[in-house]
Amino acid sequence: MRDTKRVSAGRKVARAAATGGGRTYRSQRPMGWYATLVGIVIVGTLTVVYSRYELQHASSKAAASQAPPTASDHWYAAIGFDLCGNMASNLPQNTNLAKVGIATIGNGVIQIAPGSAPKPAAFEGANATLGKFASSYPQLLLTATSLRLPGGRLYQNGDACGNKHGVLQVRTWKQFTLSNSAGKVFSGDPRSIKLVNGQLITVAFVPPGTTIPKPPALDITDLIKTITSAQSAGSTPSSLPSGTSTSLPPGVPAPPGGIHPSTGGLPSGLPSGTGGAGGLPSGTSGLPSGTGGLPSGTGGAHSLGAPVGGASLSKAPLAAGRLAKASSTGAR
Repeated sequence: MRDTKRVSAGRKVARAAATGGGRTYRSQRPMGWYATLVGIVIVGTLTVVYSRYELQHASSKAAASQAPPTASDHWYAAIGFDLCGNMASNLPQNTNLAKVGIATIGNGVIQIAPGSAPKPAAFEGANATLGKFASSYPQLLLTATSLRLPGGRLYQNGDACGNKHGVLQVRTWKQFTLSNSAGKVFSGDPRSIKLVNGQLITVAFVPPGTTIPKPPALDITDLIKTITSAQSAGSTPSSLPSGTSTSLPPGVPAPPGGIHPSTGGLPSGLPSGTGGAGGLPSGTSGLPSGTGGLPSGTGGAHSLGAPVGGASLSKAPLAAGRLAKASSTGAR
C-alpha cells in the first residue's frame, strides 16, 4: 500500500511540476496588441515614403508655382467663336471681374491677370488655360465635345452644321504677327490649352476639314493696342518673343481715326489734302484756331512722346486715338 501511495504521490508531484504547480500559464498580451503594433509599423512606413516623395518633388512644385503668368503679370490674348462659318459677337465684359484672374474686357480680348483675383494661385502658371477662362465666365460652356455661348444654343459633336455635321475644334496662333497658315488646330481637350501673351484663339464648331479663320480683324487690332498701351505704361513685362513687332499683321486694317500701334501716328485713310504724313490741313475745323495742323512741338506725326491735346501718346494711346478720330470727323 505504501509503495502504491508513494507512486501515486510521485505522479502528482511530476504532474504538478509539468503544469507549473497546478496553474496553467497563458500569454498576458491580447491579440489586439499585435494588431496595434502592426498598424504602427504600416503607418510609420507610409509616412517615411510620403516624406521622401515630398522632399524629392519639392523643387518641381516650387518651379510650377513660379511659372508664368504670375500674380504680377498682365497678359492679353484675342478670342473669337466661329459657329458653322459665322463669327459670333464678342462676349460682353465679365460680370465677375473682381473674383477671377482670367476674363474678357468685352472687345474680343482676354486679360490674363492672376493678381486681380482674391486667390491668384488658381490662375497662375499651368492654371492659366482656356478651360479656366471658360469656367470663369458666367454661363459659358466649353467641353471636349461641346460649346454653348451665354444665351445661345448648345453645339455638340455630330450636330447639324449647314448640310453637314459639325465638330468642336480650336485653332491657335502663338502670336498675332503670324500668318493665317501658321495657326495650329489643337487635338485633345481644348480646355487644357495654355494661354500665352499675344495669342490668337478661335473656338469653332464647323464640319471637319473646314479652314478656321483668325478672330475678327478689329479684335486683333484691339489686342495690339492693349498690349502696346500696357507695355508703354509698364504694367506688363515684355513677355513677347524678342524681335516681335507690334505693328499690324498683313490684312488687319488700322483702326479708323485711331493711333497706329507701330508708330503712334495718325492712320492712313484720312481725306486727301491733309498736308503731309498723317497731318491735318491748316485751319481744319475741330482744332484750335491758328494751329496750322498739329500743335507745335509734336515732332511729326510719328512722334510717340509728343502731346496731342494735352495727352501723351506714350501713356495714353487710346485717349489720343479718340482725339484723332474727333479731328478726322471735323475735317470731313
